[in-house]
Amino acid sequence: MSTPDSIFWGMFFNSSARIHLSDDLAAQAWQVNLVDHLTAIAGGHQIKLGVDLRHTALQLDGDYKQVLHFETEADIVNGIAPVAFLEVYAPRVPRMRNYSAYVQDTWRVTPDVTLTYGVRWDANPAPYDAEGRRPFVLRGAGDAATARVIPLPAGEALYRTRWWNFAPRVGASYQLAEHRPNWATVLRGGTGVFYDLGNAATLWAFERNPPFTSNVLRYNVRYPLSAADAAPPPLMPAPDTFLNIHAIDPDLRLPYTWQWNAAVEQSLGRHQTLTVTYVGAAGRNLLQRQYFLQLPDLPSVAGGLTTSDGTSTYRALQVKLDRRMSRGLQAVASYSWAHAQDAQSDDINVFEDRTLWGDADFDIRHSFAAGLTYDLPTPRRSALTPLLSDWGIDATVRATSAYPFTPRAATLPLSDGMLAATLPDLVPGEPIWIVDRDAAGGRRLNPAAFVPAAPGQPGNAGRNRVRGFPFSQVDLALRRSFRLRDSLRLSFRVEAFNVLNHPNFLNPMASYRLGDLHFGRSTQMANRGFGGTQGPAVQQFYESGGPRSMQLSLRLEF
Repeated sequence: MSTPDSIFWGMFFNSSARIHLSDDLAAQAWQVNLVDHLTAIAGGHQIKLGVDLRHTALQLDGDYKQVLHFETEADIVNGIAPVAFLEVYAPRVPRMRNYSAYVQDTWRVTPDVTLTYGVRWDANPAPYDAEGRRPFVLRGAGDAATARVIPLPAGEALYRTRWWNFAPRVGASYQLAEHRPNWATVLRGGTGVFYDLGNAATLWAFERNPPFTSNVLRYNVRYPLSAADAAPPPLMPAPDTFLNIHAIDPDLRLPYTWQWNAAVEQSLGRHQTLTVTYVGAAGRNLLQRQYFLQLPDLPSVAGGLTTSDGTSTYRALQVKLDRRMSRGLQAVASYSWAHAQDAQSDDINVFEDRTLWGDADFDIRHSFAAGLTYDLPTPRRSALTPLLSDWGIDATVRATSAYPFTPRAATLPLSDGMLAATLPDLVPGEPIWIVDRDAAGGRRLNPAAFVPAAPGQPGNAGRNRVRGFPFSQVDLALRRSFRLRDSLRLSFRVEAFNVLNHPNFLNPMASYRLGDLHFGRSTQMANRGFGGTQGPAVQQFYESGGPRSMQLSLRLEF
C-alpha cells in the first residue's frame, strides 16, 4: 500500500434548536450531529471516509381542536352540525436516531479519465417516546385469527431496524481529444443508490395513536357545543372503544432510489458550453399510506396503514446553454422534458383514489428557463458619458407546462375529521373542459363530464389525468452603479416582476363537495400556491405567478 502524500481531517459538532414540524402544533426541538471526515491523497487517488451520527429530540405541546361539518345552508343557519369531530393531543416527546457512514475514492486514471466510486451505509431505527409511553399498533392485519390493536409490546420497536442498507455509487468522466482549440468534448456518467429516512410518515404514530391523541365523532350537535358535547375524549381508550390509529408496518423498509445519468458537454468557443444530459431514477420501498374506513377483521378500528410498497420512476432529457461573462454579457438557458410517475406523491396524507399508478403530482412535462445579465457599453467620451455609464440590464424568463390533478368526489368524513375522496366516473362523449371567457384562464371543468362511481367502487376517471394551467413569467431589472470613492459604491436598481402582467392560475377546484359554484374553476393565482396561503401578503405579492409588481432599491457597498 502506497504511503499517502498528505492527509486532511476534521470534525464538526453541531447542536441546534430549530425545527418546523407543523403549522398548528407548537413544537420545539434540538438536534445533535456528530460529523467526522478524513481525506487521504495517495498518487492519483483521493480517498474520503466519513460518519454522520444524529439524535433529534422533539417537544410537542398538547392541543385540543374541534372540526364541524355542515351539510346544508339550513344547518348553518340553525346552528346544527350533522357531524362534529373532537381531537385532543397530549404533550409528546418523540426521539429519532440516524446513523450514516461512507467511503469514496476519486481516481484520476489518466489526465483525461477520472473515476469516482464508493459506498454509503445508512440505518434509521424506529422513533420512540422519551417518557417510555408506547403507541397503539396494529398487528396481524388481514388475518382474522391474529389481527389486533394493542399497545406496542415492551421490548419491541415500531418497526424492525434494517442494518444492511448499503448504497454503492460510481461515476466517470472522459475528455475526448481536443482537435480544435476551445472545442473540447467531455463525457460524464454515473449511477448510485440513495436512501431516505422516512421519519415524516413514521412519526405519525406519535401524532395520531393513543395514548398520545384521542378523537371522537358526535352527531347532530348544536353550535356552539355544550360542555358535554365539547368534552375531550380520554387519551387512554376504554375496552371496545372505536379506535382511529396510524398503523406502521412492522416490516417497514428504508426507502431508496436508484439514480443514473449520462451527459455530453461541448465547448462552443471560449465562452459558451452546451450540455445535454439524460437523467433517470427509480424509487423503491417508498412509504405510502392507505386509508381504511374499517378493517374487515376489526370493525372497531379505522385509520391508515403505512407500508414500504411504493414505487416511482423519473426520466428527463435536459439541455443547457451557458455563456460565461464576455464583453459584458452573461447568459444561461435550459430546457427539460421530464416525466415523473408514482402510485402516490405524498407519504403523509393519501386518500384511496391517489394510490393509483399515474403521473406524479409534481410532474411537469416541459420546463424552460433563461436568464441574462448585460452591462451596457459605456459611450465614447462626450458630454453624456457620465450620465450613460455603468448601466446594466438583468432579465429572466420562465415557462412550464401544467401540473396534473385529480377530480374527486368527496364523501362522508373519516374518523379523524378529514374527508374521504373517491374517483368519479367519466361520462362518455362529454368534454372535460368547457371554454368560458368569464372563468379564470378562459376555461373550467365540465360538471357533466363526471358522475359519482358506484358505492365501494373506484371510478374510471384515473389519477392525475387532467392538466391545469401552464405557467410563464418574464422579470426585468435595470441597474446602475455609482462609484463614490475607490472603496465606496452606491447601487441603484429598479425591478419589474411579471413585467408583461401575464395571469397565471392554480389548478381548479376539483372536489364535488364544493358544489357547482366553485367546482372546476381556478380561484387563486399561482403566487398563492407558491407563497402559501398562510404566508404574509407581501410575500405572496412578490412570489412568482402574481400580478405585475415593481420595486426600487438602493445599496451602499464598501
